Amino acid sequence: MKKSMIGMIAATFALVACRASAGTMFGALSNFDAVNDTGTPCNGFEIELDDIQSRDVTYTFQYQRYGAPKITEDSFVVGGVSHPRTFVRWMSSYDQTNHVFTQTTPVAPLGFKDTGGHLCFKNMTVNGQPYDTSGCEHFGVGTLKNPSNTVYRWMKEDPATPGSLIAQGNPVTIPAPVWSVNPAPNPAVNPAPVVAAVIPVPPPPAVVPVLYLPNAEFGVAVWAKVFETESPNKAELHRLVSDDEAVPGNLGPVPNANAVTEIAWQILQTDTMNPTANELTSSKQMGNGNESVTRRYEFYKYVGPYDVNSSNGPNTGTNEAICASVAADGLHGVGFNAGFNVDCSSLVVVGEYIGAQMAAADVATPLSANDANLVDGEVGVPYPDRPLIFGGSGGPYAIAFSGAGTLPATDLGNEFTLDSLTGVLKGGIPKGTGTSTFTVHATDLVEPAQPAVDATFNLTVVDAVAVDNIAIPDGVKNVATLANLTASGGATPFRWSAVSASVGLNASLVGNTLSLTANSAGTFNVQVTVDDSLRGTSTKTLTYNVPVVGAATATPTNSPLPTSTPTNSPQPTNTPTSTPVPTDTPTNTPPPTNTPTDTPLPTSTPTNSPPPTNSLTNTPLPTDTPTNIPVSTSTPTNTVVPTNTPSAGSLTLSLVGIRPAASASASNGTVALAGSLANAAAIDTSGGLVIRVQAGGLDQIRMFTAQDCRALGPIIECVSAGRTATARFGPTRTNRSRAFTASLDKLSITGPFSGPVTMTLTELQSGMSRSGAIATCHTMGRGLVCR
Repeated sequence: MKKSMIGMIAATFALVACRASAGTMFGALSNFDAVNDTGTPCNGFEIELDDIQSRDVTYTFQYQRYGAPKITEDSFVVGGVSHPRTFVRWMSSYDQTNHVFTQTTPVAPLGFKDTGGHLCFKNMTVNGQPYDTSGCEHFGVGTLKNPSNTVYRWMKEDPATPGSLIAQGNPVTIPAPVWSVNPAPNPAVNPAPVVAAVIPVPPPPAVVPVLYLPNAEFGVAVWAKVFETESPNKAELHRLVSDDEAVPGNLGPVPNANAVTEIAWQILQTDTMNPTANELTSSKQMGNGNESVTRRYEFYKYVGPYDVNSSNGPNTGTNEAICASVAADGLHGVGFNAGFNVDCSSLVVVGEYIGAQMAAADVATPLSANDANLVDGEVGVPYPDRPLIFGGSGGPYAIAFSGAGTLPATDLGNEFTLDSLTGVLKGGIPKGTGTSTFTVHATDLVEPAQPAVDATFNLTVVDAVAVDNIAIPDGVKNVATLANLTASGGATPFRWSAVSASVGLNASLVGNTLSLTANSAGTFNVQVTVDDSLRGTSTKTLTYNVPVVGAATATPTNSPLPTSTPTNSPQPTNTPTSTPVPTDTPTNTPPPTNTPTDTPLPTSTPTNSPPPTNSLTNTPLPTDTPTNIPVSTSTPTNTVVPTNTPSAGSLTLSLVGIRPAASASASNGTVALAGSLANAAAIDTSGGLVIRVQAGGLDQIRMFTAQDCRALGPIIECVSAGRTATARFGPTRTNRSRAFTASLDKLSITGPFSGPVTMTLTELQSGMSRSGAIATCHTMGRGLVCR
């Protein structure tokens, strides 16, 4: 699956030149638009920073649909040596009841254009359509140290553990540079440092346009171009966009007159015999008097031939790119490669534009403060170290709390502390929930001329995650019982696991759905654990009961015994008053001794005896038939309700008017939907609505914000920006089915296309989802028609 970043504003690198009184200060800010061209909808994004601790991560962008990211730290081992590693993850929350992620990045449409790196967030328009449906997101991260490796990955639902997220296996194609700052070779002449940036060979596109050997000496090739410029002014983050005149090689409208083509074309291709041979290295001492250097990296696919065949036969080559130079037209190769008998000048070797990365280095940066809103913490979970102050000389600083304010409450020995010299808030272990607000005052001890900084920070602590104490319905021997596990507190998404179970009980988990099967009657225990995305964890033991069928003979409550002693030996002649008279009270006359009424028979007392095995209306069925699992009226919250059985009414769907697409090709079409919402509550548009249409290769999502919807008499009308989607719901009279129509334009329809067709309507405010599906579709003159 292909992954790329378009218009990546990859870094503003703040570098403090070597001073006699201080060491070199390194810092970086990264902002970029990431395009979801993975082929499937995603629910989050991950940045992996190797050899970086959480205390080294500063700024994080939080104004796209996923909000503030989660920051966690672990380690990895190379050659027996442990290295720190930090993950910055933007993740959708998860609806435990309806089993859906509340936020989704749809697949980007074909032909997605360069955004300039700064459009894919709230209230923006991307390539003529709203951000919500554009298929891209904006992310950003800052670091105080140079990571040895940076990897970007999209995240999607883990198929092995539904309800949790995992990173896509392949990283995004655009790499991040590895920077170094070296002292000036002759400080007396030019004290400016030498700034070097090394781009490692990027991961290949998932879809390679030409034949290659996947396991040969050389990997997939990618073209790169590098433009460079210097300025006597400080570089600024907001100017690092594709069309700004400050950026060399920009897309216009005003070109940068000072731009220099540092590297015209270089091929990047992994060589297993010499891994660093094809790295892209840019190194230059800054000119005397200049304060910043800016570079723009552009990446393109290589579409020239590879060394696939050799004298030893087909598919025995090295896979080296045969045409490794680009002509002046920027498309064709150069010359004739006699070794392979290939005329490169006649071949197009430069393919599709993959993306761009802009980076700038400053020789000075002021004393600065982190974002006001720090990442969330959780009760009982160690909080990651967070830098509050950085920049200037790089420290030491003089930092102290100022004004009113409090830190999160902790137990003795687990307090939050502020390192007054480094500017790092060392994380404690919170014990109470809520938002703490505090202010610090900072000065630079090495460079006292740096302006002092006063900054206010907010730190929110959520309650500890805890497994809810649910009551599992009674089961039947050798029949699976399903229960929907939920947890409170913490931060979704959650990851569930079954820790242990009693002997004789088989327990398994799929997402948060627990399946229990006992091989005998009895009472069993099962221990389950939930881990949340803030690294909180909770374990609980739940009880599961399987009654013994027909074991109630000791207490025949439906066969009342007479109060007189001789209940089983009636003696009419001796105790006529106690002897029931058949004609007067036949119901109290004991039956013959061979069928005593005080010995209950299963067939005569079904209401108090366990039901026979052929009466399983309240017994959940095995996991292979989840759609037939009845909901127990005694414990409905613990029985899995399929998503196609909406709790608030049904949705009848007709899908008409899809323009057909040729096989293995794609086209744009319009999907017209018509149906009804039967016996459903009023539609809640206060948080927005999402319509999702799925069928074969079609998986399209259209979102309406609260501002997109309005009431027109008894009808609710929702129109997204650019009229790419319109929906109407009405009328709204009580106990009436409401007509539903929608028109979804500019959908990418890939053929062949067929049913069944499923539509899902989700209310973002309430989290309620309703789905309907139809299987019968016919190809007609106007397109595919499903009714």
